[in-house]
Amino acid sequence: METGNREFRFIRKTQKIIEQYNSFNLPPNENYDVTLLLNACVGLLFIAHEKHKNKLPNAKAKYKLEPWGIHTENISICKNKQLEDEEITIKSVCKHIRNSIAHCNFETRNTNKKIDRIIFKDYSNRNGKRMQTFNMEISVNNFEIYAKALSTYILNKEDSLISK
Repeated sequence: METGNREFRFIRKTQKIIEQYNSFNLPPNENYDVTLLLNACVGLLFIAHEKHKNKLPNAKAKYKLEPWGIHTENISICKNKQLEDEEITIKSVCKHIRNSIAHCNFETRNTNKKIDRIIFKDYSNRNGKRMQTFNMEISVNNFEIYAKALSTYILNKEDSLISK
C-alpha cells in the first residue's frame, strides 16, 4: 500500500503515467506526449500550487532556475496582479503556468510536424481590462524537466516531513 496522503499519491501516480507513456515506442503520428504532459499538469503542477504553494521555492538566489528547465530569457513578462514586476522564481512561474493552463491561455508550436515548444500566457483583469501578466515560451523538453522537478520537490518535502 502506498504511503502519504492522497495529493502525494496522485502526484506520484501522475509521474508514473508520464514515465510509462514515454517508454512506449509509438509511431510519430500516434504519439501524444505533449498533450499527455499538459493534461498531467493537474498532478504535476496544480496540486503543488493549490495545496503546497507555501513549500515552493520563492527565492531566486537560493534556487537557480536553469536546473528546473526555466531560462529567464524565455520569459518576457512576469507581473503580479497589481501589474508590478514580479521576481521570476519557481513559485511565481508555477502560479502563472497553472493559471495559463487552467484558463486555456497556452499554445503549442511545432517544427517538422512535432510539437517542440509551448507558449504560456497569464492575464489579470484590472479596472475592467484584461492585462497580460506572464508570457513564456519554453521547449517541451524543458517544460517536462520543470514539471518533473517541481512535483519531485513537493514529494521530497513530503518525505522529509514523514521522516522527522
